[in-house]
Amino acid sequence: MKSAMSGKTIYLWTVLIFLCFGCNLADGEKNQAVKDSVDSKLLKPIVKQPVNMDTAALKKMYAGQAELKFGKPLAKEDFDLSVPLTEFRIEIYNYVKESERNDGRLKIRELTWNYNHTDKLTAWYRLENKKWRFLHYNIWPKDAVF
Repeated sequence: MKSAMSGKTIYLWTVLIFLCFGCNLADGEKNQAVKDSVDSKLLKPIVKQPVNMDTAALKKMYAGQAELKFGKPLAKEDFDLSVPLTEFRIEIYNYVKESERNDGRLKIRELTWNYNHTDKLTAWYRLENKKWRFLHYNIWPKDAVF
């Protein structure tokens, strides 16, 4: 009877040790993940992004003015309409003449900023007389995949 009790005791101690070791390992992994996250944040330059950008003001600005007012965009890209637009950019067709669609001469500039804590704002501008004039904007969830 005594040997059976010691077998149960050994089993319980073994389980207890594995549980404690597993918890410590998980905590160590979490601590390393937090450390890595903090280190990477320190290495990246901090770019202040506007919260709840004034879209009425945005509509009246050229691209350069918007960059001065709202800060450096998260992304900036220039393209033309010589190739069909992707799902994300398809709305641009609603703001250009039908004769300009699929025209490589029409240049578009795309700027994206954080709009608020959950959304991003992408604004499109068209090149006219050497200035990027506002065309349209779209507010979309940060976690959206296009």
